[in-house]
Amino acid sequence: MTAGLDRPLVLAGSGRPVVLPTRLLLAPMQGVSDAPLRTALAAHGGLGGAMTDYARISAHPHGPGALRRRLGPGPHSVPTALQILTADTPYLAATIAAAAAAGADWIDLNCGCPSPKVTGGGGGAALLIDPPRLERIVRCALAAGPLPVSVKLRPPRDPGRYHELLAALAAAGVAAVTVHARHPEQGYQSEARWEAIATAVAQIGERLPVIGNGSVWRCEDALRMVAQTGCAGVMIARGALADPWLCARVCGLSAARGRAALPWLVDFIEARRAESSAHAVCGRLKQFLRYFDACGALAPGERAQLMVQRDYDRTLAMVAALALTPPA
Repeated sequence: MTAGLDRPLVLAGSGRPVVLPTRLLLAPMQGVSDAPLRTALAAHGGLGGAMTDYARISAHPHGPGALRRRLGPGPHSVPTALQILTADTPYLAATIAAAAAAGADWIDLNCGCPSPKVTGGGGGAALLIDPPRLERIVRCALAAGPLPVSVKLRPPRDPGRYHELLAALAAAGVAAVTVHARHPEQGYQSEARWEAIATAVAQIGERLPVIGNGSVWRCEDALRMVAQTGCAGVMIARGALADPWLCARVCGLSAARGRAALPWLVDFIEARRAESSAHAVCGRLKQFLRYFDACGALAPGERAQLMVQRDYDRTLAMVAALALTPPA
């Protein structure tokens, strides 16, 4: 039933190996996948690894203190990569050294973000149209220290360029490649085309792990992705917000459904309040509740009521009350 996703996955490449306990990873969602969320999701079991949202290198390197706050206090609940977004090599090696000092388990390079604010500066998906620059960044990262380096990218529309990029990454010695199976122009809303994952598996899958990403909302989606593409692992993004027990379900572990999921949500809200202001908690919670479902935990109208709340105490009281009532 698990399609092997409950087995360990080793990330090695040219760095010291990192062993993920399962082949299910949490994607780096900007402004969402912070340390409290990663910890809360890992508590359910089944999650093998996670990535921070990206640290963008611009005019100076990041220091260990800033990166430690992004990574969260150690030891981490699951092996955690620091994701880095950069347009070129200046300050990259120094930032990776700081990441190692801050406790990152491996480094992931963002080569797929489609945001115009990112691509306009030459980072993210802009690297896909400049394979020599992308390869220069990758080789600099690999030479920077002992941490394994993975790359997350989207397939460019030009198949020839896609093959060129994959060949360069495999030759460089990266630890893994994650394929977000949407072209940069597709953003996040269209259905992912898993053929791009299968293409990468066919070309480089014998040399390094290819991790599939995109349109995994249910347990069945993760299993079908492996069956259709042969990918070595599955990265889950908004699907983990919709169902925080998704990784547990894939691995055949116990998982809450419906109203039974709401006591966990109460605990999650309270845990966030312990490390952030009430205003900040409400803002982050809206990003989470936009997708949260947990197999029918909230009716659409109930979610809508929570989404417009600006008061922390009122929000917490509403969720606690819903946990004690049958669905509308």
